[in-house]
Amino acid sequence: NNGVKGKNLRSADLSNADLRNVDLSQIDLSGADLNGADLSEANLNEVNLSNADLSDAILSYSYLSKADMSGANLSDVELQGADLSKAKLNGANLRGANLSEADLSKAELIGSDLNGANLSGAILKRSYLIRAVLIDANLSEADLSRADLNGADLRNANLNGAKMRKVRLIQANLRDTKIDNTTKISDKWRLVWEILNNGAKGKNLSNADLSDADLKNVDLSQINMSGANLSGADLSEANLSESDLSKANLRKARLTDVNLKDAIV
Repeated sequence: NNGVKGKNLRSADLSNADLRNVDLSQIDLSGADLNGADLSEANLNEVNLSNADLSDAILSYSYLSKADMSGANLSDVELQGADLSKAKLNGANLRGANLSEADLSKAELIGSDLNGANLSGAILKRSYLIRAVLIDANLSEADLSRADLNGADLRNANLNGAKMRKVRLIQANLRDTKIDNTTKISDKWRLVWEILNNGAKGKNLSNADLSDADLKNVDLSQINMSGANLSGADLSEANLSESDLSKANLRKARLTDVNLKDAIV
């Protein structure tokens, strides 16, 4: 370990290396090739792994607090139980990664690709998942309290049993997302999810809060939406024909190609 401290390992070839339990904290490994390497239980706190290739690597129960992994290739990586608190993973490729039970509290995952990733039981409190791709991701039992998921793509993601208290979901895509009675989510976003996945027919949406929701192409025809808050909502190509929108708040709503035939506005 003493020989590693202070070393510059940028772009080093460490593919398939056995680095279990090694102390690599604060080392510059940016651009390094760690494909298939075993880093389980390694100390990688504050390490620079930006743009590194960690695909198929094993980092189970490793320590990556405050690590910079921006732009890194982490596809199919094993990160079960890893400490990634306050880590930077902006723009990282985490497709198919196993992050079950990992601690990602206050981590930055802006624009990251988590398609098909396993985040079951993960701690994502106050994490930044803005514009993240979470299609088919498993977030069951995950703690997303106060996380920022603005603009995130959650299509077909599993949020059963997830804790989503005070989560931000402005313009998030909740189509085909799995949410059940044990998912702790606000009444507002549960209603948005119900409209997107079960339709609005028969619902009374008067005075409902649908602000900043992604409601593109949704059928909201013949619905009582009087006094509803639709400010900032995306209603592009939505069907609002014959609906009552009297006194509704449409400030900054997107109304491109919306059908308002015979609607009361």
